[in-house]
Amino acid sequence: MIRYGYKNDLSLGRVCLELSLKPFGDKHSIAEYESVARELFGQWKPMLRYADACSVLMWTADGSEILEYTGNMDDSFEWCRFIGIGNWNRQKAPDPADPADRSFHKYPIEYMENPPKMTYGKLRDIIAAIKRVGKEITGLDIEVGETFDPGPEFAYSDFKFNRHREISPGKMSINFEWMHCAAKLHAEARAYAAYPDGIPEGTHIGEFLGRQFMAMKRDVGFDYIWLSNGFGYCFLGWKWAGEVFTGERFAFENAAKIRESIREFWQHFNAEIGDTRVELRGSNFLLGNDIAAHGCPIDEVYSHKNLISPPNSPWAALDSRFGLELAGYLSHIAEIPEMGFPFRYYIHDPWWLNSPWFDRYNRSPHDIYLPLACARLDADCKVTKPFALDFLSADDSLGRTPDRLPNEVIPHILTAYNDYPDTAGLVTWVYPFDEYCRIGLQDGKVERIIMNDWFIESAIDFGFPVSTVISDRNFIASESAKKLDTIFVMPVPEAGTSLEDALFDALDAGARVILYGTLAFASDRLRNHLGITLTDAIDGELTIRTTLPLDTAEINAYPTLLRHESLLSGGGICETADGAEVLAEVTQEDKTRAYAVKRDKLVWIRGSFPHNSGARSNNPPLLDPRTHFVPSMLLRASLNCFGWQMTFRMFDVSQKLPLVLFSKCREALWLNMFTKDTTVKLDMTSPDGAPAPNGMEFIIENSVGSYTTTRWMHTDCRIFIKQKERSVIRCRIDHPNTYLIDECWFIDGLVDAEVTFYPTKGGRILPRTGSGNNNALFLGSNVDYFFDEARGCFVIPSVSGMLHLGWQPAESIGDYKKLDFLRK
Repeated sequence: MIRYGYKNDLSLGRVCLELSLKPFGDKHSIAEYESVARELFGQWKPMLRYADACSVLMWTADGSEILEYTGNMDDSFEWCRFIGIGNWNRQKAPDPADPADRSFHKYPIEYMENPPKMTYGKLRDIIAAIKRVGKEITGLDIEVGETFDPGPEFAYSDFKFNRHREISPGKMSINFEWMHCAAKLHAEARAYAAYPDGIPEGTHIGEFLGRQFMAMKRDVGFDYIWLSNGFGYCFLGWKWAGEVFTGERFAFENAAKIRESIREFWQHFNAEIGDTRVELRGSNFLLGNDIAAHGCPIDEVYSHKNLISPPNSPWAALDSRFGLELAGYLSHIAEIPEMGFPFRYYIHDPWWLNSPWFDRYNRSPHDIYLPLACARLDADCKVTKPFALDFLSADDSLGRTPDRLPNEVIPHILTAYNDYPDTAGLVTWVYPFDEYCRIGLQDGKVERIIMNDWFIESAIDFGFPVSTVISDRNFIASESAKKLDTIFVMPVPEAGTSLEDALFDALDAGARVILYGTLAFASDRLRNHLGITLTDAIDGELTIRTTLPLDTAEINAYPTLLRHESLLSGGGICETADGAEVLAEVTQEDKTRAYAVKRDKLVWIRGSFPHNSGARSNNPPLLDPRTHFVPSMLLRASLNCFGWQMTFRMFDVSQKLPLVLFSKCREALWLNMFTKDTTVKLDMTSPDGAPAPNGMEFIIENSVGSYTTTRWMHTDCRIFIKQKERSVIRCRIDHPNTYLIDECWFIDGLVDAEVTFYPTKGGRILPRTGSGNNNALFLGSNVDYFFDEARGCFVIPSVSGMLHLGWQPAESIGDYKKLDFLRK
């Protein structure tokens, strides 16, 4: 029987509503605190009914309230009462005539007139009210988390940036410094809750923070802690260059000290907090970059049992680099700590006067559907769902919690979770977590890995549809992984590794694989298989030519000038074709090198660092596609080798391209799209013909569909069309109109077409042509069709005009007969 509800086992895991103290700023009684909590939980109740657990993460200040805590409930503390930078130059008044001085990054403003003092006693009462009211409304035991941030943003900190400047040596692009988790405190006679006799000289910040937090947890009512903006993960989580890659050279001599320093932090911190849960913000970047540029000992960090891994970064809302968000997310969840990983959605900002849902996103839900189209596979090839769903934040910069936001966001959240992937998508990234730890952290060859993740990041921004990740550890261990119906993409495995053996096992099992990166460290076996030999390397400014299909533009074309920086690209290009089928090659004067080759179901792309290498910026600056060929585009182009062609048509090559992710759920391919420029068109075909997504119209010719892109899209695709003639195809869901089916698709515009339909497992199909309505479905099918066991699909070999395609899953057959009494 047709089902319109969410799936029976829909679960959001632990839902976390992040919240500042601003909604409580003008409240002074327990009844008023409860009123705020009642408003909060009431707004989100329609979603919380699908939660297994619920928490509220308090952005109390910046964590300095932990450092300053004396145990006296009447003490006041600095809290998040500003809009803008929390730590500014208090020695200089802002100049009203200087536009720079009017920036919130230089001088803040208070969010309300004369904000009151905040005391630890008031905080305790607020937390108690949240827990009490939350339990009453949701029926769940509410946990409340505390936040700790190493930077200068969120609240004024006399402790970090005045009394104990020794703990904040890291230079950043905004005011003041950045606190290091490796820091040790100078002695101080002042009494603290956990140090009534003062701070001894050389006290490790991990010990001090942990011991102070546990005292505050006991007295105030917190349950867990969130370490923000890279704290406990690396030293400077805001910049792509760091202590190991400085922007000019690789300084691996610093890596051992960094590893030991971060290990020391966790030893001290964990000794104090015991089994208290710790949630990590991590960096804004990619795991390979975290290792290669910052020396992040991710294997050590993830080994702690009370840990939640980093979520997707919210920075994409700020800089629109969604490839960085998605590639970073996939890289950080390939392997995970025992407690799992979260998904985080940026809806309001309590500090910087923006509410992304309403302004930066303009109420487009793409940053819900894209990350939630990403799936992690475990050692059994099963999808791991997020442990938690976090919302940053439930209140805005003025402390308001408008009803409109949850009313608009909740339906998209529930839809995305209802359609969460249940198997690998079209493209799966085999992420070399263990290999990166060995190459980068143990062998000290970080220069070999820094390009790889950036290559995937850039490719996603240029429309490469990778949406699934499996770690090298799980790929090696799982025989079923090698037989998945997906296209694998992975860095070239080094010679003699288990990953190389797993690659050949997968190829023997019929897998389709795209490799990227240098073959200089590959085995003779792999190079011989590809038809590649090594010679002297070339780098710098090169000319590239390719036979792969590229995007087209009305004015300009992609240039043939390729920049290859050896420092950031794993060395120079030293590969030459020796019997290989060449897909792309580069030349410099009289020297030619292979850049992409193919053999059977294996494609190799050399790759180059895909951006400019400016180290002073937070992110590496983008290449201008009008002047330089962006090499990561070849990843999407190489899908053509496996029957998938995806090319864009645009006015000018400088236009931003759509992000396209194909996930899989309930045997359907799901199209998840975000288009920065909706004048860009997509031409696409697959081994089954042109995809016909539900609710779309497109032009088809020679089995290639031409699609108008929309700002965002999340829709299923079960139907594919092969057709030579040019026509307009319309595909949409229709009502069933008969108890013989549960669902009905209407496809119009077919001209002697072959239609392929992928159903859920089992059941029956009822296709019929000829009528503009589906009343005739009562009469049964009037076209020939067959079921392809190997592909799991129905095929209608020849059909023209209109087609109604009815479907009923096996478990529904006969359900309507139970309703025969309605006819009596």
